[in-house]
Amino acid sequence: MQHTYLRYECADSFGLISSSASSRAPQSNSILAFGCATRETPVLLTTAGSHCIGYHLRTNNPTIKIAHREQLTGGVGTGRALNSDQVVCLKVAHGSDTSDTIKVATGWVDGAVRVFDVHKDELNARSGCGLSQTILEEEQDDEFIMREPLSLNGHSNSPVRSLAFDSNDGSRLASGSSDGSVILWDIVAETGLFRLLGHRGGITDIHFVTLEEGEIDLLITTSLDGFVKIWDLKGQCCIQTIPSHRGEVLAAGCLTIPNIISTQSTSDTTDKVIDKRIRLITGSTDGQARVWSIQPSKKHKLGSVKSDENSNPALVDDDGKGRDESFYDVCQYMGCLVAPPNVSTSAERLSCIHFHPNGKYVGVLHSNSKNVDVYLIRSVQESLRKKQRRLRRRKEKQSKVNNEGIHIQKGQKRGMLDDPGSDDDKNNMEKSDDEVSKLDKSLDPEIVKASDEFEYFGTIRASHKIKGFIFVPYKESGGSIRIVCSLTTNTLEVHSLTRNNER
Repeated sequence: MQHTYLRYECADSFGLISSSASSRAPQSNSILAFGCATRETPVLLTTAGSHCIGYHLRTNNPTIKIAHREQLTGGVGTGRALNSDQVVCLKVAHGSDTSDTIKVATGWVDGAVRVFDVHKDELNARSGCGLSQTILEEEQDDEFIMREPLSLNGHSNSPVRSLAFDSNDGSRLASGSSDGSVILWDIVAETGLFRLLGHRGGITDIHFVTLEEGEIDLLITTSLDGFVKIWDLKGQCCIQTIPSHRGEVLAAGCLTIPNIISTQSTSDTTDKVIDKRIRLITGSTDGQARVWSIQPSKKHKLGSVKSDENSNPALVDDDGKGRDESFYDVCQYMGCLVAPPNVSTSAERLSCIHFHPNGKYVGVLHSNSKNVDVYLIRSVQESLRKKQRRLRRRKEKQSKVNNEGIHIQKGQKRGMLDDPGSDDDKNNMEKSDDEVSKLDKSLDPEIVKASDEFEYFGTIRASHKIKGFIFVPYKESGGSIRIVCSLTTNTLEVHSLTRNNER
């Protein structure tokens, strides 16, 4: 009997705005991305079933719909004209300011990575226009519809959960799947470069990091196996594994923050000495957001010094005598993001972390939560002043303990007959010292901690539970920031946040 239903196909997304996780692929952290980041045309792309739909945030209308219409399968009437698999994640590479196209990379449940070329003027087209649109439309742009994406297959039907473009020129794309494999693709040559194997769980986040003006090329991956791995792309090997999480690592955010640390004035010009900070924040099932500093390892710095002295490349001896493991690490622990005592935060697992494009804010989302906690990133000068105040208070407290001989806890009264040398008082003093340093006991007090750089800014409260969020990239008047939240009720909400003012 002929299957008559094969004459028909899914012609639209049927009002789906932001799809949830499917049974085959868990929720991804990259379900929202801005296709156009200008104030005039703020077009937000979101995953919606087998489509990626773009919405204009000012008009609240869909402007573009991207999908893969498979022409080689027979077309309309065969039941296979439209890819029925679900889009799990997406990433956008905007390219240079002079470029008139953007690249939209999508990861699918069937393990394929499809890269679409979209012209910027097409993002703000009429409602419903897209690379694959409903067949009921009378007026259609055939060139726009028939344009085939770049299909990259290498994950063996394992759902692709995370994507990342190279921040330099966008010519490289990294994809991570649910089987723990990571593949690096060359978008220009349309081929795979190599595969990175080492994780035993699904990949949850991927980030490119460049140090020493491109001399060190790194890739950071987080996984459900509880590990964070740092890969050297030139050597195609793992150079550091971070096992410091108590459960699955579900989210990560990485950002390079440029800093003007000094100004050198001459008779003719004024030169600004620019430095940069690279911060990685990871979140796991224990609900804590851990902050890491990424910088060249001590081994690389020592090798650079020897190379300058000898005027030829030199490497540090690898015998490891008298050196700890941190000598070879490029990622150093700084502490955790901690909200003020009067602010209640969720204890659920941490599911999503994103930095603001301007490098001044970071948002943290917990699972099954309606709130997004936002932290302000202090400048270098403010962080140093915060560290000096912390060290000064530490010295004052230590000197007070040494002068009195015992440490009087809060609410404890000292009597006249108390013996300052009793065993009970010594135990109380040791216990109090442990409480002071139990959070970051292993950290050197002389270095900058996470509490010195990050300050609680405010909380966004949505009407329903949030699946994912993204910062609006363009500037707002009055110093406010805007956040777009994707809710479990198939809706998008835009919230504005200012200091001491939540909306």
